[in-house]
Parts: sequence; C-alpha cells; structure tokens
Amino acid sequence: MAYLIQTDSKNLAQSIGLSMVRVPRGDRRYNLHAIRSHDRLFLLETDSKTVFGPFKPSGKVREEKNPESGPFNGGEGRERHYIFERLDLDCSSLYPKGVPLGRWCDGRADDFFLDGNRENRILEELCCFNTKREPLVIALDGGDERVGVTVIGLSGKTSIASYPVKTGTSFLPLMRRELREAEELLWRGSDGEFILFAQKIGEKIYDKFFDSTPAEPLFDEGGFSVAVAGDGYIERIPFELAFREEFIFRKNIMSFRGRGESERDRRRTSQKDSSVRRVLIIADPAESCERAYEEGMELLSELEKRGIEADLLSRPLKPHLFGEYLSRYDIVHFAGHNSDGSAGWDIGGSSFGVDDLSASSLPSLVFMSTCGNTLGMGFDLLQRGVKNTVSSRWRIPDRDMCPFILLFYRYLSWGFEIGYALNRALNARFEKDDVLPLLFILQGEAEMKYDG
Repeated sequence: MAYLIQTDSKNLAQSIGLSMVRVPRGDRRYNLHAIRSHDRLFLLETDSKTVFGPFKPSGKVREEKNPESGPFNGGEGRERHYIFERLDLDCSSLYPKGVPLGRWCDGRADDFFLDGNRENRILEELCCFNTKREPLVIALDGGDERVGVTVIGLSGKTSIASYPVKTGTSFLPLMRRELREAEELLWRGSDGEFILFAQKIGEKIYDKFFDSTPAEPLFDEGGFSVAVAGDGYIERIPFELAFREEFIFRKNIMSFRGRGESERDRRRTSQKDSSVRRVLIIADPAESCERAYEEGMELLSELEKRGIEADLLSRPLKPHLFGEYLSRYDIVHFAGHNSDGSAGWDIGGSSFGVDDLSASSLPSLVFMSTCGNTLGMGFDLLQRGVKNTVSSRWRIPDRDMCPFILLFYRYLSWGFEIGYALNRALNARFEKDDVLPLLFILQGEAEMKYDG
C-alpha cells in the first residue's frame, strides 16, 4: 500500500534532511498508524504541486509534545497544535527529482491512501523523470566487408567520432546462420538455451563494433537513448542483442532509423507529439490464429478501460479497402500472420503491403505482432510517413504476448516517450524470464509521445 501526505517546501526539505514526517495528532486526514513497514510514502509539495518519494517507514509512530522545530507536515504549522505524531523514514530509495502532480491523481490529490494503480503510476513517473537518456546516434555506412561507424553525441555540444570496422566476408553470413539457430531454439521452447545463444551472438557484435571504441560507454555507465541508423546493416545484424555482461537494452533505450534519413531530414520531419483519437486493432483477419484474436480482445479491453477509443477488426478484407480503413486511425496494432513469400500481412486470402496504404492519411504508430520478419516493412512504413513502428526480425512463436503488449500500451497511455515505454515494458517482462519481448525493436524517433 502507499500513502500521500501534503507539505510545503520548507517542511519537505526538513523531512528529507531529518528522515521523518510529523503530523498533528487527531488530524483525520492522516493516520500514520495505518502505515506498515512494507508500505510506501510519498510527499506532495503543495507550493509547486510536485510529488517526491518513495519513502519507507522506519520504526513505529511516536508522540511528541510541542516539538521546537520542524518538519510540520500536513499543511499546517505548529501554532494550532501541541501534540504531534512522528514517523521516521528510510530515504534510501528517494529519487533526486520529484514529478509534477499529473493525471495519475484523478482529481484526488487530497487522498491519504493511494490505490495500487496510482502508486504504480507515481513510481513510473518518478523513474521516467529521473532516468538519464542522453541522445546518441550510431550511423553505419559501407560495404559487406568494411563498415564505417560514426558516433554522434547530441547532449550539450555535439561530438562526432568515427572508426572503421572490418567485418570481412564471414561476419554477415555468420550472423545469418546464428540467428536461424537461435530462432530454432525459440520455436522449440528452449528459452534458457535461446538466451545463452543470444548472449553469444551479442558478444560477437560487441567485440566487432563496440569494444575499445567511442561507443563503449553504452556498456560502462549506460543512460543513453541510442538511435542506430543504416538499415542495410540493421536488417542483418541484431544490434539490440549486443552483450557485455548484460544486454545493451538493460541500460539504454534503443531505436532504429529508416533508409537514407539524414540528421537534417530527421529534424525537419520529426514532431514532438502525436494526438491519439482512435486506435485500430487488427486481430487475426485471416481467421487462422486464435492466439492473435485473443491478443486483440485483451488489448481492446485494456484500452477501453483507459478511456481510449478503439475498434477491433477481425475479418478478411481486400487490400485497397484495408488501406483506406487504416487511414482513419492514429495507432494500428496488427496481430496475425505475415503473407507467405510476401513482405506484408495476411488479411485473409490477400496480402496487405505498404503500397496499399493511402498516401493522404497515415497512422502515426504501427505495432506488428506477427509470426514473421517485419523489419523491412517497418522501414518502408517510416519512408511513407509513419512516425514509429514496432517490428521484429524473428519468426515469433505462437505464444501469449499480452503481458508485454498491455504493459507497453499502459506506459504509452501514461504519456511516456515511446522509447522509454517500450524499454520499460521489455525490461519488466525480461526480469520475469519472459524472452519474447526481446524480439521486438522500435523504429523511428524514441522521443515521440502519443497523447491520448
């Protein structure tokens, strides 16, 4: 459980400095005796309407008569009160920066008790606000045997460092072969072996592209929002698996840029946020994958609970009608099969590809939860004007993706940047030994927000 106590800036500083809260005895708003040792406490600084925390209780509630100095929390000073109740705090988990009072409060900032949803929302807001995300671009250019790597730091004064990587004639075929072997482990349900094999692939990528280079800080301290550009290599080399002691995504947010997109083009076409009015969920239009239909139904229920207008489509359509239908929505989530031998979706007897999209109006985000490699289609969608895609280089087994997908859309609906939302969902599921989220990557700008 979690609790919220109001205070002003002076008494907030004293509470943090002295590791305690103190409220008047008999104040019906705050019952410190209800707080247990495993609960969390947050302080709402009323001057700036900012939430700080989390704090953990440390010890039992004690009475104090006429304390000479603060903190005096609860929004009232000592003048009108004689007896106070004090609770000592453990401040070791306190985030350095608080977060503005936002949509999580549901108009009830005066509540002492916080339900689980609001507690989780505050924690995620604090984590996001305090997570370092220094922008970095890794641009790849060259041929099959030699790759030029340029690392561009965009925090403060722009820094540029370049270095060559000799891949020789064997590296790309090796990657292709090992990805196939890893995929077979995945389809056999050997998740533990798959992770070990993915680590070995990642070590080879680290040794070739990152070891003793200007990009090595990604594995030292992390804290970067990394955009990898150069899709010819991205489609053949799984940079998201780069590994040194742990995978690169554990400390950094990653996204992948489209074909031929220069930094000048990106700055010209990128937008801050995308307003979300309607979401389309396409669930098993070929009527051949029950799991995909169940995924669509669960996502529909989740979005409706959050007050987001969403429609579910689960029937075959002709490609030209399908493209027109997609143009009415801001986000499109596709759960189903790829067409055999085609870089497109199986929509029930027909294949839907990028050329079937209406040029006049496009979704801002397309999430492809399919059983086939959708990286190429993702880059094509970016070229056509879609701002973000979530895609995969793998043939994904027919398993339950809902815990990861629902978590991603929850973070997205809370107003987090899409790169942060996907990374948080990925890490949360990976920590529960779910390997499937590891198969997805973000294409486009990681800083985009989808305001619903």
